[in-house]
Amino acid sequence: MANRVHCIGGRNGIQRPNGDRFMSLERSEKLIGMIRQLALPDAAAISASCSSRLMPALLRYLEGERDIARQALFTRAQEAIWLFAGGNPISQSDLAHLAEATFAAIPTDEESVHAAEPYAEDAAAAICYGLRLCASGDITNAIWASQRIFDALDHYYICGEYPDPEYAVQKAWDIEADGQVGDISDLNKLVGTLGREDAIQIFRLKSRPLPFVR
Repeated sequence: MANRVHCIGGRNGIQRPNGDRFMSLERSEKLIGMIRQLALPDAAAISASCSSRLMPALLRYLEGERDIARQALFTRAQEAIWLFAGGNPISQSDLAHLAEATFAAIPTDEESVHAAEPYAEDAAAAICYGLRLCASGDITNAIWASQRIFDALDHYYICGEYPDPEYAVQKAWDIEADGQVGDISDLNKLVGTLGREDAIQIFRLKSRPLPFVR
Protein backbone atom coordinates (compact mmCIF):
# COMPACT_ATOMS: atom_id res chain seq x y z
CA MET A 1 0.00 0.00 0.00
CA ALA A 2 1.59 3.23 -1.17
CA ASN A 3 5.02 4.27 -0.01
CA ARG A 4 4.76 4.89 3.72
CA VAL A 5 3.84 1.48 5.09
CA HIS A 6 6.69 0.63 7.40
CA CYS A 7 7.78 -1.83 10.05
CA ILE A 8 5.00 -1.36 12.57
CA GLY A 9 4.71 -2.98 15.92
CA GLY A 10 7.88 -5.01 15.66
CA ARG A 11 10.58 -5.27 18.29
CA ASN A 12 11.35 -1.57 17.87
CA GLY A 13 7.75 -0.48 18.23
CA ILE A 14 6.23 2.33 16.18
CA GLN A 15 8.90 3.78 13.95
CA ARG A 16 9.78 6.73 11.79
CA PRO A 17 9.72 6.23 8.00
CA ASN A 18 13.50 5.73 7.96
CA GLY A 19 13.25 3.00 10.60
CA ASP A 20 14.50 5.02 13.57
CA ARG A 21 12.48 4.73 16.74
CA PHE A 22 11.47 8.16 18.01
CA MET A 23 8.82 7.29 20.56
CA SER A 24 10.02 5.62 23.73
CA LEU A 25 9.81 1.85 23.44
CA GLU A 26 7.72 1.75 26.63
CA ARG A 27 5.10 4.08 25.17
CA SER A 28 5.11 2.26 21.85
CA GLU A 29 4.66 -1.16 23.43
CA LYS A 30 1.89 0.09 25.71
CA LEU A 31 -0.12 1.56 22.82
CA ILE A 32 0.37 -1.44 20.55
CA GLY A 33 -0.47 -3.84 23.37
CA MET A 34 -3.70 -1.99 24.15
CA ILE A 35 -4.75 -1.97 20.50
CA ARG A 36 -4.08 -5.71 20.18
CA GLN A 37 -6.36 -6.41 23.15
CA LEU A 38 -9.33 -4.51 21.71
CA ALA A 39 -12.53 -6.17 20.61
CA LEU A 40 -12.95 -5.87 16.85
CA PRO A 41 -15.60 -3.09 16.93
CA ASP A 42 -13.47 -1.08 19.36
CA ALA A 43 -10.42 -1.49 17.12
CA ALA A 44 -12.58 -0.24 14.25
CA ALA A 45 -13.48 2.84 16.30
CA ILE A 46 -9.80 3.60 16.95
CA SER A 47 -9.01 3.14 13.25
CA ALA A 48 -11.89 5.39 12.23
CA SER A 49 -10.77 8.02 14.73
CA CYS A 50 -7.27 8.03 13.23
CA SER A 51 -8.49 8.37 9.65
CA SER A 52 -11.02 11.05 10.67
CA ARG A 53 -8.21 13.17 12.07
CA LEU A 54 -6.53 13.14 8.64
CA MET A 55 -9.67 13.21 6.49
CA PRO A 56 -9.82 16.96 5.69
CA ALA A 57 -6.53 16.70 3.78
CA LEU A 58 -7.93 13.93 1.60
CA LEU A 59 -11.20 15.75 0.91
CA ARG A 60 -9.33 18.93 -0.04
CA TYR A 61 -7.06 16.97 -2.35
CA LEU A 62 -10.00 15.31 -4.10
CA GLU A 63 -11.88 18.60 -4.31
CA GLY A 64 -8.86 20.13 -5.99
CA GLU A 65 -8.81 17.20 -8.40
CA ARG A 66 -12.56 17.68 -8.96
CA ASP A 67 -12.92 13.97 -8.29
CA ILE A 68 -16.47 13.73 -6.98
CA ALA A 69 -16.55 9.95 -7.36
CA ARG A 70 -13.54 9.38 -5.10
CA GLN A 71 -14.85 11.94 -2.61
CA ALA A 72 -18.07 9.94 -2.34
CA LEU A 73 -16.17 6.65 -2.14
CA PHE A 74 -13.91 7.65 0.75
CA THR A 75 -16.73 9.39 2.62
CA ARG A 76 -18.87 6.25 2.35
CA ALA A 77 -15.94 4.05 3.36
CA GLN A 78 -15.19 6.16 6.41
CA GLU A 79 -18.82 6.05 7.52
CA ALA A 80 -18.90 2.28 7.02
CA ILE A 81 -16.08 1.87 9.55
CA TRP A 82 -17.94 3.99 12.10
CA LEU A 83 -21.13 2.01 11.49
CA PHE A 84 -19.24 -1.24 12.03
CA ALA A 85 -17.76 0.18 15.24
CA GLY A 86 -21.27 1.04 16.42
CA GLY A 87 -22.45 -2.53 16.00
CA ASN A 88 -24.40 -2.03 12.79
CA PRO A 89 -24.41 -5.10 10.57
CA ILE A 90 -22.40 -4.75 7.35
CA SER A 91 -21.74 -7.77 5.18
CA GLN A 92 -18.16 -8.99 4.90
CA SER A 93 -18.45 -8.95 1.13
CA ASP A 94 -19.48 -5.27 1.14
CA LEU A 95 -16.58 -4.39 3.43
CA ALA A 96 -14.11 -6.34 1.31
CA HIS A 97 -15.42 -4.66 -1.86
CA LEU A 98 -15.07 -1.21 -0.27
CA ALA A 99 -11.55 -2.07 0.88
CA GLU A 100 -10.55 -3.06 -2.65
CA ALA A 101 -12.11 0.06 -4.14
CA THR A 102 -10.43 2.42 -1.67
CA PHE A 103 -7.08 0.69 -2.10
CA ALA A 104 -7.27 1.32 -5.85
CA ALA A 105 -8.22 4.97 -5.22
CA ILE A 106 -5.42 5.93 -2.79
CA PRO A 107 -3.39 8.85 -4.13
CA THR A 108 0.35 8.33 -4.20
CA ASP A 109 2.75 10.26 -2.00
CA GLU A 110 3.90 12.16 -5.07
CA GLU A 111 0.37 13.13 -6.08
CA SER A 112 -0.45 14.30 -2.56
CA VAL A 113 2.70 16.38 -2.20
CA HIS A 114 2.36 17.86 -5.69
CA ALA A 115 -1.15 19.01 -4.76
CA ALA A 116 0.18 20.55 -1.51
CA GLU A 117 -1.84 18.07 0.54
CA PRO A 118 0.90 15.73 1.80
CA TYR A 119 -1.41 13.98 4.30
CA ALA A 120 -4.07 12.97 1.77
CA GLU A 121 -2.33 9.65 1.14
CA ASP A 122 -2.09 8.98 4.88
CA ALA A 123 -5.82 9.59 5.30
CA ALA A 124 -6.77 7.34 2.40
CA ALA A 125 -4.48 4.56 3.57
CA ALA A 126 -5.84 4.77 7.13
CA ILE A 127 -9.37 4.37 5.79
CA CYS A 128 -8.32 1.36 3.76
CA TYR A 129 -6.70 -0.21 6.83
CA GLY A 130 -9.90 0.35 8.79
CA LEU A 131 -11.94 -1.42 6.15
CA ARG A 132 -9.49 -4.32 6.00
CA LEU A 133 -9.74 -4.59 9.77
CA CYS A 134 -13.53 -4.83 9.62
CA ALA A 135 -13.49 -7.28 6.73
CA SER A 136 -10.74 -9.60 7.97
CA GLY A 137 -10.74 -9.22 11.75
CA ASP A 138 -6.96 -8.70 11.70
CA ILE A 139 -6.27 -6.21 14.52
CA THR A 140 -2.86 -5.39 13.03
CA ASN A 141 -4.68 -3.14 10.59
CA ALA A 142 -5.70 -0.90 13.49
CA ILE A 143 -2.03 -0.51 14.41
CA TRP A 144 -1.26 0.45 10.81
CA ALA A 145 -4.07 3.04 10.85
CA SER A 146 -2.61 4.45 14.06
CA GLN A 147 0.85 4.55 12.46
CA ARG A 148 -0.43 6.98 9.84
CA ILE A 149 -0.97 9.64 12.51
CA PHE A 150 2.65 9.25 13.61
CA ASP A 151 3.84 9.40 10.00
CA ALA A 152 1.93 12.66 9.52
CA LEU A 153 3.41 14.16 12.69
CA ASP A 154 6.88 13.12 11.59
CA HIS A 155 6.47 14.77 8.20
CA TYR A 156 5.01 17.98 9.63
CA TYR A 157 7.67 18.62 12.25
CA ILE A 158 10.68 17.40 10.26
CA CYS A 159 9.66 19.62 7.33
CA GLY A 160 8.80 22.58 9.55
CA GLU A 161 11.06 25.44 10.54
CA TYR A 162 12.00 24.26 14.03
CA PRO A 163 15.39 24.79 15.68
CA ASP A 164 15.37 21.14 16.77
CA PRO A 165 12.88 19.27 14.55
CA GLU A 166 13.83 15.83 15.87
CA TYR A 167 13.08 16.91 19.43
CA ALA A 168 9.75 18.33 18.21
CA VAL A 169 8.88 14.99 16.58
CA GLN A 170 9.85 13.06 19.69
CA LYS A 171 7.63 15.18 21.95
CA ALA A 172 4.76 15.12 19.45
CA TRP A 173 4.96 11.33 19.20
CA ASP A 174 5.03 10.90 22.97
CA ILE A 175 2.01 13.17 23.43
CA GLU A 176 0.14 11.43 20.61
CA ALA A 177 0.85 7.98 22.04
CA ASP A 178 -0.39 9.03 25.46
CA GLY A 179 -3.46 10.55 23.80
CA GLN A 180 -4.32 7.37 21.91
CA VAL A 181 -3.88 5.31 25.09
CA GLY A 182 -6.30 7.69 26.80
CA ASP A 183 -8.74 7.39 23.90
CA ILE A 184 -8.77 3.62 24.25
CA SER A 185 -9.45 3.89 27.99
CA ASP A 186 -12.25 6.40 27.37
CA LEU A 187 -13.77 4.16 24.71
CA ASN A 188 -13.80 1.17 27.04
CA LYS A 189 -15.56 3.21 29.73
CA LEU A 190 -18.10 4.64 27.29
CA VAL A 191 -19.03 1.24 25.86
CA GLY A 192 -19.31 -0.28 29.33
CA THR A 193 -21.54 2.54 30.58
CA LEU A 194 -23.68 3.54 27.61
CA GLY A 195 -23.71 0.57 25.28
CA ARG A 196 -21.98 0.42 21.95
CA GLU A 197 -24.07 2.57 19.63
CA ASP A 198 -24.38 5.56 21.97
CA ALA A 199 -20.76 5.20 23.05
CA ILE A 200 -19.50 5.46 19.47
CA GLN A 201 -21.58 8.56 18.80
CA ILE A 202 -19.92 10.28 21.75
CA PHE A 203 -16.47 8.88 20.98
CA ARG A 204 -16.64 10.42 17.51
CA LEU A 205 -16.47 13.85 19.19
CA LYS A 206 -12.84 13.05 20.08
CA SER A 207 -11.89 12.56 16.44
CA ARG A 208 -10.98 16.16 15.70
CA PRO A 209 -8.56 16.73 12.80
CA LEU A 210 -4.89 17.30 13.50
CA PRO A 211 -4.23 21.08 13.65
CA PHE A 212 -2.18 21.12 10.46
CA VAL A 213 -4.76 19.26 8.35
CA ARG A 214 -7.86 21.28 9.28
